[in-house]
Amino acid sequence: MKRGVVLAGVVNAYNDNQGHNVKSIAINDDIVRSALVYWDKIEIPDTAIASVILPEPYETLAKESILSRQFIDCGLGGTIIGQFFGEGGQLIAGGIVINGEPLDAVTIINQAPVDVFYKLSKDKEILWSYLKNSETVAEPQSSIFNGRSLMVEITNRLPRPDASVTFDVILNFKEKRDAELKALRSELDDMYAKLAQLPDLEAAKAIAFNKVDLAILDLTKASSESFVIKNLKGLKFEINWTGAVEAAGLAGLAVAAGASLAHTAIAGGVAAIGKGIKISSSTELFGKKLPERLLPYKYILDVKNELQNA
Repeated sequence: MKRGVVLAGVVNAYNDNQGHNVKSIAINDDIVRSALVYWDKIEIPDTAIASVILPEPYETLAKESILSRQFIDCGLGGTIIGQFFGEGGQLIAGGIVINGEPLDAVTIINQAPVDVFYKLSKDKEILWSYLKNSETVAEPQSSIFNGRSLMVEITNRLPRPDASVTFDVILNFKEKRDAELKALRSELDDMYAKLAQLPDLEAAKAIAFNKVDLAILDLTKASSESFVIKNLKGLKFEINWTGAVEAAGLAGLAVAAGASLAHTAIAGGVAAIGKGIKISSSTELFGKKLPERLLPYKYILDVKNELQNA
């Protein structure tokens, strides 16, 4: 089953004695970037009171059917009162007064993601969760939310990609690491299923957080100990035997003794036979396999290696 998460914009509001008015709405790119790494679908609700126009990279996610946007009409018959650009929330038009009465736009906007979550939670093909990314955003009051919040909070502890990593890079990474992502989800699903049954949700979170944190520490340790040898992959030699013989030295002796060209080159023969041999290669890390207990968490290591410090 696919996983989806409902996100909300962070509302910056002001009070002009006519009720709450919206100054800006910010869509946090870092949160979206992180959600894209671990979730299949992202929902960013839109409302007639304050419609957020997302920047171009988000259009790519929409075209790929990853980003969806449920529209909350707010009883305005399709009329959009305020429009904002996404990151930073530049105001285009505003004025939240209807029929001479001030409208508590902030409350309505903050409630919209909750309403959308309730609607999407009935989906039989996608398991939707709700990410409360601001203290001002409303929180669903239901057992469904309480249970799935555990999964969201576990996911929030996992490594995030660097801010410089584009959505396209993340999508390519997920396609390449699909098997590892599925293994991680299976592990987290098992953890969730066991802990969600505990009567004390806070205790369940503490247990889950501790297990995930230890796994990340162990991954870091294992990777530093095991994945430090470089494998010369696709090693290519172009040999000019006349030049090689002229510069025989150490390399000639090593070859005559039966040492492999790769070993000779790496051991220091490069300088000796440089006139006769051209070497080109690509490198990749290899070493001991991860301990079996850490294999379900390999996707986390892939995120750290490929989407951080890129």
